[in-house]
Amino acid sequence: MPAAGHDTAERDEKARRAQLLREQTADDLNWLMSDKRGRRVIHGLLGECGIYRQSYTPGDTHATSFLEGVRSVGLKLMGRISEHCPGRMSEMFKEVKANGPATDSK
Repeated sequence: MPAAGHDTAERDEKARRAQLLREQTADDLNWLMSDKRGRRVIHGLLGECGIYRQSYTPGDTHATSFLEGVRSVGLKLMGRISEHCPGRMSEMFKEVKANGPATDSK
């Protein structure tokens, strides 16, 4: 049976690694959102995830469930950005309003 001190040290190390990961995520999002190109990429991804539209597909519960799953990922990303760099989120929306959404150049 492991000593209680070992469990505490292991728990502390896991908490420390989790905190470092949260800080790294915040830094990465701030870096990405600090550039207009990054904000365009994020806005495009959020659009592809369907956060700006309804997921409901009449008569097709499987499609609705799938679209809700995709939308959930987009909402998590949006939540992280709102938490870590909320000013950049509003800046992104102002740019889209002024310039329109990014378009596929194909």
